[in-house]
Amino acid sequence: MNYTYSLLRTIWILLVGNIVFPLAIYSQENKPGMTHIFITYRCKPADRPAMITGMEKEGVKKFEEYKRDGIIADYLLVYNAHCDENTWDMSAVIQFDTYEQTDRWRKLERTNPGGLTSDLLKTITPATTYFADRKWFQGKRGNQSDAIYVMIPYQWVDRGSYTAYIATYGIPQFDGWLKEGVLNSYGIFLNHHATGAPWDAYLLFEYKDASALGNREQVKQKVRAALKSDTAWNLIQSSKQTYRTEHEVVMAKSFTTTK
Repeated sequence: MNYTYSLLRTIWILLVGNIVFPLAIYSQENKPGMTHIFITYRCKPADRPAMITGMEKEGVKKFEEYKRDGIIADYLLVYNAHCDENTWDMSAVIQFDTYEQTDRWRKLERTNPGGLTSDLLKTITPATTYFADRKWFQGKRGNQSDAIYVMIPYQWVDRGSYTAYIATYGIPQFDGWLKEGVLNSYGIFLNHHATGAPWDAYLLFEYKDASALGNREQVKQKVRAALKSDTAWNLIQSSKQTYRTEHEVVMAKSFTTTK
């Protein structure tokens, strides 16, 4: 065992031992039992205009109805800003205040797969469904017409190391991006199932607009420069690939119909 590995291992033991306080702070907006469902949908490239139009005219209203009726607590509906055969065309992030509330969603899906009407299902196909717990969240939703969502799935080496890594390395940066004004909000979700392939963690960033997204690299470097004096952060920065593998990134837009 070389010196670098021993040093990293020692620091991680210390970090994990002291992680309760940061987690309590960044989980404060979650209610006990709150859970989320991530659903992805596909459509043919030729059907993308119909998908967007249909969701804006009918789909968003349907999800608002589910919220009003207490079937779901909240939702985010977005579509991939680009055609991409490796990811998805549309995604729903659905919030439930309690896990028991998800049973109403299961019953609804018997007649409305993916929450969609029969007309919408002619062009949109629900593809995957994953349960996740939101462990960190800061900020609030901004102007949905301008916002651009950056959605990133990850696989971790192990949960303990990853949560320590996020709390020590990720959160200080994300808070810095919020402070610099490029983000409206960020959320970090952990797959509800221990063997929840294809992703273990999901990062969801809401950038204010295209200009803010275009400035992300400049802001990232500014925030990182300010964090260089943090010994623990700086050490992890040089070894971050050890703790997670990043999968395909999606840039998405919200459907323009307002709630």
